[in-house]
Amino acid sequence: MRRRSTVNATVHAFSCMAIRPTAEGQRLYWAVYVKPVSRWTSAYMALIEPFRRFIVYPSILRQLRDAWRAAYAEPGAAAEHG
Repeated sequence: MRRRSTVNATVHAFSCMAIRPTAEGQRLYWAVYVKPVSRWTSAYMALIEPFRRFIVYPSILRQLRDAWRAAYAEPGAAAEHG
């Protein structure tokens, strides 16, 4: 399990990832927990929601997928895209 914590003036965020084996391979479970640290936390989170959802999180997941494939790909297996 991997954990990372970030704190700034408006939010304390905690990211937790776990990988479990499945019949098809592996499954990633990922959660981001947010602890309010000021009265501005809710507004701040609402303001950055589209940026996180459509830019940050997909980029992180792509990087994880590519690193996983590079480290654990079976020889001769075709890489999936998507």
